Formats: sequence, structure tokens, C-alpha cells
Amino acid sequence: MYSTPTISIHTPVSTPLYKPLSTHPPHTQVVDIVAVNKADGQALQAAMTTVANYTGAMSFITRRHRHWAPKVLAVSAKTGYQVDRLGELLEEYRGVLSMGGEMEEGRARQRVVCVCVGGGRGLMDL
Repeated sequence: MYSTPTISIHTPVSTPLYKPLSTHPPHTQVVDIVAVNKADGQALQAAMTTVANYTGAMSFITRRHRHWAPKVLAVSAKTGYQVDRLGELLEEYRGVLSMGGEMEEGRARQRVVCVCVGGGRGLMDL
């Protein structure tokens, strides 16, 4: 819950292969990293616009963590563009939360939840 980054991967709406994942109404989710895929070819401009929109929107969202501000970047699974940077962000996230003590605090909360949910049958080391 707190030690694993919430990553949201988005495909710009104007790409030809875009299909909604669900017919349910949209919901709000606070994320730690937003990766906008399809930053290549004809979809590049739409991906960059989406990055700019999400970056602007992030300034209005309350942070989940004391020492981490959500990051937004464009990536391309097809060409590999910024996939390495996404990996670096994941490592940076882990390092920042570890140094700030938030990772261990989150793990402790997860352990309590596991014991409560599991009815005390055992403790899973997450």
C-alpha cells in the first residue's frame, strides 16, 4: 500500500488503438508515477500533450508521501523511449521512501492489515 509505487500508465485518447478499459464511471486515484505510453510516431504529440496536462494537474493533488512528489513522463514500449528512465524513477522512489522512513512505516501498516484480514492465522512478509 505505501511501499509499492502506484504507477498509472495512460495511452493518449487520440491514438488509433485507444479503447476504454471499462464502461464504469471514472474514479480518482492518487498515483506516484504516471507513465504516458505511445510516445512515438503519430501519437508523439498527443503523448506530450497528455504529459503536460497531467503535470499541471499534479500540482492540485495532495501528496501521498512526505518526501516524494508524483512524476509524469512519456514512454514508448515500442521504441524503448524513456523505459530506462521509468526504471530509474522506481529506484528513486524506493530510495526516497526508504531514507525518509516511510517505506518501513508502510510495511508495518501492511503487516497489521494482513494479521487483521487473515484472522491471525499467520503473518505474511510483504
